[in-house]
Amino acid sequence: MPSSIVRGKYILCKATGAQTVEIVQDAALFQRDGEILEIGKYDDIKAGHPREPELGSDHHLIMPGMVNAHHHGNFSTCLMGCPDLPLELWLSAMWARRDTDPYLDALVCCIQLLESGVTTAMHNHVRWIPPGGRSLLDDANRILQAYGDAGMRVAFSIAMKDQNRITYGDDESFLRSLPSSLAQAFATRLGASSLSGDEYLALFEELFREHDRAPGRRARVFLSPANLQWASDRLLVRMKEHAARHRTGIHMHLLETRYQKAYALKNFGKSAVAHLEDLGFLGPEVSCAHGVWLTDEDLDLLARTGTTICHNASSNLRLKSGIAPVNRMLEKGVRVAIGIDSTGLNDDNDMLQEVRLVSKIHRVPGHDQPAPTAAQLLEMATVGGARATLFDDRIGTLEVGKRADMVLLDFKRLAAPYLDPGIPLLDVFFQRAKPSHVETVIIDGEVVLHQGRFTRFNKEDVLREFRERLAQPLKPHELERKELARALDPHLRDFYRGWLPEEIEPHYGYNARS
Repeated sequence: MPSSIVRGKYILCKATGAQTVEIVQDAALFQRDGEILEIGKYDDIKAGHPREPELGSDHHLIMPGMVNAHHHGNFSTCLMGCPDLPLELWLSAMWARRDTDPYLDALVCCIQLLESGVTTAMHNHVRWIPPGGRSLLDDANRILQAYGDAGMRVAFSIAMKDQNRITYGDDESFLRSLPSSLAQAFATRLGASSLSGDEYLALFEELFREHDRAPGRRARVFLSPANLQWASDRLLVRMKEHAARHRTGIHMHLLETRYQKAYALKNFGKSAVAHLEDLGFLGPEVSCAHGVWLTDEDLDLLARTGTTICHNASSNLRLKSGIAPVNRMLEKGVRVAIGIDSTGLNDDNDMLQEVRLVSKIHRVPGHDQPAPTAAQLLEMATVGGARATLFDDRIGTLEVGKRADMVLLDFKRLAAPYLDPGIPLLDVFFQRAKPSHVETVIIDGEVVLHQGRFTRFNKEDVLREFRERLAQPLKPHELERKELARALDPHLRDFYRGWLPEEIEPHYGYNARS
C-alpha cells in the first residue's frame, strides 16, 4: 500500500522520560511509501487526504511495533525435547534437540511474534553444527529468507565460540576427564563444529554483503561472540574492529549465571564488564543479553559507554539464572531492551506477556520501593530494542520522519466490559493486552497482518507443513545425540561442583549492588 491513513482512538507515539507518554486521541497518521508524514487529529488528517485508503477505526489503539531484542528462533525447546534446567546443564541438553528446517522454524516464530505485536527481532543463531548436508551459510540464508517472507525487520547474527565449547574450561582437559568412548564421541562432534576466527569473519562478510541494508531489505547483519567465556580476547578485539569498519552491531550473552560471574573472577581477577572495558569492547553498538549478575560498578561502565542490556525475564526464571537488577539499570541510566530469548513463560514467543512479566517481577516489596514505570516499560519494549538492533533512526516511536512500523489493537475489546475513565491508558495496555487483541500489524507501511490474517502467506499451510515434518520418526543421529546429552550430564555436574566462591551469593534483582 503506497499511502494510507491509519486511524485510532489513541495513537501511542512514544515515552519521554520515566513518567511522560505522548498520546494523541481521536487521531490518525498519514504514511506514504512507509514514511510517516503527518500525525494529528483524525478529522484534520482526513480533510487533507480525503481519497486515501484507511486502516483502523475510532476504537483502535495504535502503538509502535515492539522489538524482541534477544531471540534464537527455536520453536519451543521444551516440545523439541529440552526441558528447563539450570543453564550450564540445559546447554548440553540442547545437543539433544531434534533437527528442524531452519526456514520453517524461523517462520513459525515470526508468526508468534507478529501476532503479539513484534515487528523487529534480534535473531542470534546458535546452532553451530547443522544437520548433515547443510552448511552454516545455508541455514543463515534460510532464516533470513523467513524474516523476509514474513516482512519483519531483523538484526541477524551467528554466535561464535572459539574456546571452552563444552564447559567454562579448556575442551581438551574436560575431554580427558570423560570415559574414552564418550570423549571420542564429543571430540568428533566438536571437530565437526570447528570454525576459526578467519572463517567466521569471512562468513559474516558474505552475509553482510548479501543482506545488510540492501535496497528493499529489512535486515541487518551483526557480529556475535557467544559470551565472554566462549570468546578469546583476540576474537573480541577482531569483532570490535570489524563492527567499526562495517558500521554494524555486536550482540552477545553476558553474565547470565553465577558461574559466568565466577569465570571472570577466576580468569581475569575482575568482573566480566570490567574486562570488556579493558579491551575497549563496550559501546553503543554493543548489546548484551541477560546481565543478571551485574554489579553497581558494572552498571556505571555500561551507562557511560552506552552499551545496551537486553533483559530476558522469562528465560532467567526458567533456567534458574536469577532476576536481573533492572531497577538499578534504569536508575543509573543504562539502556535496557526486552527480549524473549525463545523461552517465554508460556513457551509461545508472546512479547505482550514478556513485557507484562517485566512489569511485575521488578516491583520491589515496600511502599516506597522502585518498580519500572509504564513509560519505562514502553521505552524498553520499543526504543530500547530499536537502539540495540541499530534501527533506531527508523523505528521505535511513531513520529513524522520515522518508518511506519505499528500495531493496531482492538481497544474496545481490550477495555471491555468497563473502563474507569481515571485509569491511565498504558496501565490498561500492560495489564490486559493479549495477542487476541492484536488486529493489524504494519511494517514499512505494508500491512503484514490484517484483521488477524497474514497477507504474505497462509498461516495454516505453514503450521501444517511444520507439524508434518516433526511427525517423522527421529533419525539415528538424532537418537545418538540424545544419548550423548544424557551421558554427559553427570560429568558436567561434577565439573561445576565447588565452582562458586562464597561471595557470589544468590540474588533476586533487589539487592544486587555489589
